[in-house]
Amino acid sequence: MENSSAKNNNGKKIRTAPEGWPGADSDSPVCSDMDDLLAVVAEMAAGAAHELNNPLTVISGRAQLMREKAPTPEERKVWQQIIEQSQRISDIISDLMQFASPLPARPEKIDLEKLVVDIISFFSSTNPPNAAAVKFDKDIEKQAREIRADREQIEAVL
Repeated sequence: MENSSAKNNNGKKIRTAPEGWPGADSDSPVCSDMDDLLAVVAEMAAGAAHELNNPLTVISGRAQLMREKAPTPEERKVWQQIIEQSQRISDIISDLMQFASPLPARPEKIDLEKLVVDIISFFSSTNPPNAAAVKFDKDIEKQAREIRADREQIEAVL
């Protein structure tokens, strides 16, 4: 799908809906300035992340205290699950904040095969649900084994 384009009253090129989307047959702008839209979305993500993180910190801290006071292994397990899921939400919030204010890329030489093997090992060690149903194929062409990229960004993608 390709965006069509038109010009506003000032002669500035504007983006319109991609072909086949509602409104594609008009010259109505989807957004007159995509950078402004992305800035608004980033600001909303940062605000939401901040607002979610405060109560999450309280929930996680209280769950840790309750886990220590739990009289039975079953109760400790329940509190541990709350702690783990709180951490999972915290990671999602960190991702939102990263989206809102991304750090500049720090490219470096990376052995892609080693990185993929490390990620597979990490994934396998976390024992996620349905892990047995996931099959990894790490066939990497020789000419693609060494790349120049930001390691953290590549890890996040993989």
